[in-house]
Amino acid sequence: MKEIIEALRTLQAEPDDLSNLPTIVAQLEEYQTNTITKEQEYQDRIVKLQDSNRSLLSQIPINDGKPPSNEEDNKPSFEDAQQELIKAMQNVGGN
Repeated sequence: MKEIIEALRTLQAEPDDLSNLPTIVAQLEEYQTNTITKEQEYQDRIVKLQDSNRSLLSQIPINDGKPPSNEEDNKPSFEDAQQELIKAMQNVGGN
């Protein structure tokens, strides 16, 4: 970019000397191409980050306002299983 600015200043100081004009145009076209390429790369990175963000956010459970249910409360405990087994063993003889 510095080279382009210097060439334009030279052109401004000597408007009759247009010998550097093709070089300036080529440098500006290259700068524009690089800028467009970088912008596209940035946009691709932004899209990838947004997709990753959506994916990660979808893994977070959403509380629907109801208190969390403890399914473990409904499951029998080890002690409950022992008591049932003892009762079953006592009833084997028909008592």
